[in-house]
Amino acid sequence: MPLRGPPRPAAGKERGDLVSQRALERMVSTVHHAGATPLLLVAPTPADRNFFPTEAREHELQILDFSDVRKYPGLFAPSIGSTWIT
Repeated sequence: MPLRGPPRPAAGKERGDLVSQRALERMVSTVHHAGATPLLLVAPTPADRNFFPTEAREHELQILDFSDVRKYPGLFAPSIGSTWIT
């Protein structure tokens, strides 16, 4: 049974491997070719790390990062299904 504890700080950025970055680039390219602007969403999660594009691409892409419990505490409320595993 998971233990509940205090909220964790914002998750770290995991850049992943080359295959993951290439897959992301293919998705971004597909969206661009369709005439749209890609928007990456980092959902609220108690995970320690979240996948992000490379540092250079992170500054070029639009990213909505909701993984910081200090900035978005309401998104981490147990009443909406989040649990904290310690």
